[in-house]
Amino acid sequence: MMSFASMISTSQVSVAADFGGMLNANTVWSANQGPYNITSTVQVPKGVTLRIEAGAVITGKGLEDAFLVAGKLEIVGSKENPVRIQNVQAGNVFRSIGDEPIISITHTLISDVGILWQNKASMNNAIFTLTNSEVIGSKGPIYVYYPKTFAVTGSYFYDTGGLSIGIQKCNGGPQLADDIQITNNTFDGKAGYTYNGDGWIVGWVSYCDGVINVSNNYFKNPVGTIISVPKGYKAPININAIGNFWEGLSQTQIGSFVVDSTDSIEYCCIVSISGALTSIPAGAPVRSIILQEKQEALSAKTAAELKAKEEAAAKAKLAKKTTITCLKGKLTKKVTAVKPKCPAGYKKK
Repeated sequence: MMSFASMISTSQVSVAADFGGMLNANTVWSANQGPYNITSTVQVPKGVTLRIEAGAVITGKGLEDAFLVAGKLEIVGSKENPVRIQNVQAGNVFRSIGDEPIISITHTLISDVGILWQNKASMNNAIFTLTNSEVIGSKGPIYVYYPKTFAVTGSYFYDTGGLSIGIQKCNGGPQLADDIQITNNTFDGKAGYTYNGDGWIVGWVSYCDGVINVSNNYFKNPVGTIISVPKGYKAPININAIGNFWEGLSQTQIGSFVVDSTDSIEYCCIVSISGALTSIPAGAPVRSIILQEKQEALSAKTAAELKAKEEAAAKAKLAKKTTITCLKGKLTKKVTAVKPKCPAGYKKK
């Protein structure tokens, strides 16, 4: 197995490097050691922590999983200097396994990647939190399969698969899991492909009084199904979507974006959607940094192309030759040039 490339001293020069393989000890990735190009799955075993600090940039391609986590993965950006995970061509960016995996992500810009997270850990053991981050252009759904903790807060989602959620708060007796918390986020436009149904949030089971809390979110430019329960699934499914901002839509209009038992007897349960907010909730992001950067880059490219075209046209105009006729008595002479002038003694006709 290849040795893990991040086992380097902090005194090394910041250069692009390939990373991958098994971590053998607690490791820190900092901005001055990157950018980090993942060429084989980064494996974080039980008892080991990988901490990725503000300003780090991560890319990769040709991967089944970018990060395979049985231990602890902490991605800790800052508002002024976020971590960037971009153009990671992988089936899954993060996959959890084992009996105590923890993935904690804050102030991270995630764009043009594979499925954000797949949970293959033992039931009620995985912890996944995403805070004050962005997920733009994730090619697949997030399958939230019986986690211990799943909390998404203050984050922006666009052009991304939705959240397909199952919660099991008890397993053979004691309560083992927390309620699902999806709060103060912005879900922009139409969700991509989502397991078990359509929408940004699909709840398919919530055993032992578990609750899928969807509150204080901003559903921006809503299109199609936003929240749903799957057709043919049995209770219990408890989705509490009370108190979200739907851009001033009426209760009837909001209902058109929700699929539940009020639409057909083929659905088991009702999604609670009362108490719509009248303004964007505090904490929900109103704009996407990634989308703004892409728009600015596109505008700059368009402006550069227009300028180049105008300059080329101006040069072509300047370079265009014209012909004039010059007279000297009965003598006639034609002169062709970019700026033609009659010879001495001749006058322009």
